[in-house]
Amino acid sequence: MADDHSLAQVAPLDERLHVAVSFRAPVAGVAVDPAWAAAADRLGSMLRGEGHDVQHAEPVSAIDAAGNAAAIAGLVRWFAGTAADADELDPKRLEPRVRRHAMLGRLVRRFGISREVLRSRLLELRGRRPTAAADESSTTAPLLSSKLPAWDREVIEVLVGVPEGAGLIIREIDASELESGAGREVLAAARRLHDGGRTVALASLLMELPDPRLQSMLVAVDEETSERGPVDPRERIDHLQDALRRRSAERQAHASARQLKTSRLDPGSEAALLEQLVVQRRAAQGMTNPKEG
Repeated sequence: MADDHSLAQVAPLDERLHVAVSFRAPVAGVAVDPAWAAAADRLGSMLRGEGHDVQHAEPVSAIDAAGNAAAIAGLVRWFAGTAADADELDPKRLEPRVRRHAMLGRLVRRFGISREVLRSRLLELRGRRPTAAADESSTTAPLLSSKLPAWDREVIEVLVGVPEGAGLIIREIDASELESGAGREVLAAARRLHDGGRTVALASLLMELPDPRLQSMLVAVDEETSERGPVDPRERIDHLQDALRRRSAERQAHASARQLKTSRLDPGSEAALLEQLVVQRRAAQGMTNPKEG
């Protein structure tokens, strides 16, 4: 077609067209780029200037359940197909927009998808917030995995990707040790699953947590962890146990330091507590006691 120069010349139409122009996306939660809307408006004006019947109309209602269901079904296939293609390529060589597209496809392929989860993940990847017009029930920003405190992130990564480590986390970590509300909610969900005899993993956590923002955050954590490459579960659990020992030693060291400041001790007790504090500080830093071995 590019070689057929006759196609550059458009013959006048011999009949009057009836044209509907819409500036709204056919599915709720998806925005139309202003440049595309402006182009559609200009085209409508051009056609009207040529004598055609041009009317503003919305073929599909943004709140129409059937219309949205059909659009989401199409998006599901679109995202999953891109993910299948991306699996054969080096992710580092993909453009950011293609990586985002493939991420959503992997979510679709592995767990199925709801309209709210898809929309929440799209908004997060675009760095946008839902608007009241798009979703009156959404009043808070997406939960970004990059904003999680380091310890909360460590715990969530294990709960999502290393089912063998869930029992250790349930036994050893209290919700008060996590800084973020998201981390505490995920831990509470993991505890319910564990206490009910169910496996703690990404799929079960997605089913247990109804909040699309939390679901989207968990998927993001799983994607980002996977991008770092495979990790041996035993090594990950060993790393977690070491972190738990260091955090425990740090708490003990703080308690010993407070006791030294607030208690009246005899010289012998004070010397023993100081020696204990040194040992605890070394353990908190991952160092061994020089007396060992």
